[in-house]
Amino acid sequence: MRLGLVLLPEPSVSEACVATSRALVAARSARVVLDATRALAHVSILHVELDRCDPAAAWAETEASLPREAELSGMSLALLPYTAPYNAPHDPRTATMAYLIVPCTAALRAMEERALGLEWVRAGRVTTGNGDRFQPHVTLAIWDGAVWPASDDLAAPLARRGPFRARLALGVIGENGVYRETLHGG
Repeated sequence: MRLGLVLLPEPSVSEACVATSRALVAARSARVVLDATRALAHVSILHVELDRCDPAAAWAETEASLPREAELSGMSLALLPYTAPYNAPHDPRTATMAYLIVPCTAALRAMEERALGLEWVRAGRVTTGNGDRFQPHVTLAIWDGAVWPASDDLAAPLARRGPFRARLALGVIGENGVYRETLHGG
C-alpha cells in the first residue's frame, strides 16, 4: 500500500488546477489529468510504501504532530521530461510532466521534517524526494511526447493568485503519483 501525506488546496485553487491540467493535455495523449474525484490536486509532503498500516492510527499520530493547515502559493510552471514512471509500469515512450512549483517555506519544510520522524513513516519506505531534495509542487499533468504547451502562460492564474490555504490529508497514491482517495483529514 502506498500512502500519501499531502496538502489539499482550497476548492477554488483545486478547480483552477483541474482547469489548467485539462488545458495542458488538450489534443495530447494524457497519462495524468487532474479531476475532482479520482486524481486530486495535491502537494505531497511524502509518500510511504507500507506492507501493513492502520491508516486511522497513522492519522492519529500525524494529527498530534503536524499542523492541520498550511499557507501555500504557486510560483511558476515547470515542464520536465518524465523518463521514469513513478509507481507505474515501465513505459519507454517519451513523456512530459507539468508541475506548479510551490515555494518551500520554512513552515512547509518543518512540516516535512516532522512527518519524516513519524513512527508509521519510519515503519515504511519513503518513496518521494525529501530532505534536501524536497521540492513542493502540484503535478498538473503528464502527457506522452515532448510537445510543449502552445502557451507558457497556462499556469499564470495559479502562479499569480497569491497565498492560499491547504488542508493536511492522508490518502492513497496510485500510478504516476496520482492522489486517488482521502482516507483521513482533508
